[in-house]
Amino acid sequence: MIAFRKLDKVRAAADIKEVDEPSPGAGEVLLKVAACGVCGSDLHAYNDDPGYGHMQPPVTLGHECGGTIVALGEGVGGWETGQAVVVNATQGCCRCPDCRRGAEQLCQNRRVIGIHYDGCMAEFVKIEAKHIFPLPDTISVQDAAIIEPFTIALHCVCERSEIYPGDLVVVSGPGIIGMLCAIVARLRGARVMITGAPADAEVRLALAETLGFETVIADDQPLLDKLPRQPDALIEASGSSFALGAALDTVRPGGGITIVAQYARPVSWFMSTGVRSELTVRFSYGSSQPEYLQAMGLMEAGKIPYQPLLQHYPLAEAKSAFLDALAQKNMKPVLLTE
Repeated sequence: MIAFRKLDKVRAAADIKEVDEPSPGAGEVLLKVAACGVCGSDLHAYNDDPGYGHMQPPVTLGHECGGTIVALGEGVGGWETGQAVVVNATQGCCRCPDCRRGAEQLCQNRRVIGIHYDGCMAEFVKIEAKHIFPLPDTISVQDAAIIEPFTIALHCVCERSEIYPGDLVVVSGPGIIGMLCAIVARLRGARVMITGAPADAEVRLALAETLGFETVIADDQPLLDKLPRQPDALIEASGSSFALGAALDTVRPGGGITIVAQYARPVSWFMSTGVRSELTVRFSYGSSQPEYLQAMGLMEAGKIPYQPLLQHYPLAEAKSAFLDALAQKNMKPVLLTE
């Protein structure tokens, strides 16, 4: 079978390779992958950015996956071949206190498929049966690739932020996580404005406007000068140190900043600004199993306009998908195996 693999620690050393088809072990299932999204963390791993030193290539990338069960390992019950599923990307041990309270994304022994072991940018992938969810008939197995990033947005907005009807919320960064955070914040009754760099104007901010969002281009002018008032909350989803630095001067006193982006270099803040405004700063990472069920429920109900966000590429053109994503030519590249 073919797979898109990170080959070594050299920056951007990844390519399509022929690899052996895996066989499911005890407690595992073998999936025929239908679609796998290219995530921002995949791009960081592809570039060997700081914070990804734990990755030990060669490893097949990919964790935003929908597929069909084609084989069951020993001892697997409750599943059938031919069943469509979505993969839980961040996988806890299921035994520690964090996992038992439903926060497996904080498990000290967690593993991310496609980072710690071979992932879903391949024709087939094996995975423990406890880390998959049945896919409703109303969601295509190709569209299942958007579920994992949607859970990230749900966790960020609903669990890690304080957003109420009538709030003004600024989402910094019009990538897929920022866009989905904006959609979820709007569902909560907030007025949402999305900011991006000048390079985002042609594709990403334009798409945000087609979805009904107000947009702002961030430049040398203070962001606050371009807003109707100080926002109640700001979600930082860009990974830009410039954008993060501006957040402290933008949010109203007593407001909140939630950081969901990953950064390729250290960031410095003048903390006294936040202290004097009594800002609440939270970080958001990953998602938990209930958020997968919530995401699928909202998609089934037609609450999420996700179709315009997807751009499909054949698996054999994975490198082009990565390069286009790095050049911000798309919103959510999705690799299709057929």
